[in-house]
Amino acid sequence: MLNKNTSAINKTDLIEICAEYCRENTLQPATVDGYFRILRIFVRDTGVDTVSGITPECIAEWRDSVMSRCTTTTYNTYHRHVRAILNHSVRKKYLDENPILLIRQCRRVTVRRKACSREEIESLCRLLQADPDDPVSIFLLRAVAVLYYTGIRLSQLCGLEWTDVDFDGCTILLREKYSKTGREWSIPLHEDLHGILLQMREEACRLFPDFTQSDQVFFLQRYSDRYRGARMKPDQFARILKKASIRAGVNVSSHRIRHLFATMLANQESEKAGKGDAPLTLVALKEILGHRNIATTVSYIEPRLASQRRVLGGIEPLNGVNGPVSRRRSGTSG
Repeated sequence: MLNKNTSAINKTDLIEICAEYCRENTLQPATVDGYFRILRIFVRDTGVDTVSGITPECIAEWRDSVMSRCTTTTYNTYHRHVRAILNHSVRKKYLDENPILLIRQCRRVTVRRKACSREEIESLCRLLQADPDDPVSIFLLRAVAVLYYTGIRLSQLCGLEWTDVDFDGCTILLREKYSKTGREWSIPLHEDLHGILLQMREEACRLFPDFTQSDQVFFLQRYSDRYRGARMKPDQFARILKKASIRAGVNVSSHRIRHLFATMLANQESEKAGKGDAPLTLVALKEILGHRNIATTVSYIEPRLASQRRVLGGIEPLNGVNGPVSRRRSGTSG
């Protein structure tokens, strides 16, 4: 399956090919990290680190291994990333054909997305507030507030700089560099969040002589010697949040907070619509969340039974059926 010209090009190493693919394509940093992470998982699971060693049988065994420990969605994501790298190998003539094309993705099972509850977030916040002298707890408390009031992604939270926060215009700029969809837009700055961020900036100006407006809003390394690096990274924040959530006995993550944000806004507007007020359209919510497709926005919304009952209340009575049923329920004979 390996092309005869490959030895001259010396491009058989999967990780090296992955690096070439990422260099030649305009990808977000998080996407690049994802490609390398999945290719390393593939090499670890299969023991195959060259394109010449990949066969349909190898892919099938790997699929079974991944499916034994992960969801269908996770495997399909792995499959899609490996397929892209091998397609690149075919285009570059490192391979004659892509062996993964003979092993299809698994049938996708649609699972309802899960939002954390407001009670879970409040439990986490109480835990963090109980230790006001710990800078990490205060840092995390404020970060959770930003996630709660904006619904932004974790990469956007870590990419946020003080220049992006317009206190006068009450907006937050979400830059293209940290956007999953590769676009830039602004969202409103909630009035409660306005005060939190303003206090944070005033503290930073007072505590750090080298503070500049280009600093990360959430740069934990300034507040704690336990953390290293020139910038706060999403995986660092995710680990800190997970540890705090476990201590609080809740399941809170940045993405579950994002789902809660979407659910709260959608259900709030649904209730307004039920009262005759003008609702916020799904298009507006889509723009706030930064989705390309409104179907993605809809999938983020956790349905509420109260809203569903209100919708069902609009069904017109079916003559000749409701009467007898009502009498039986009241204990009268038909």
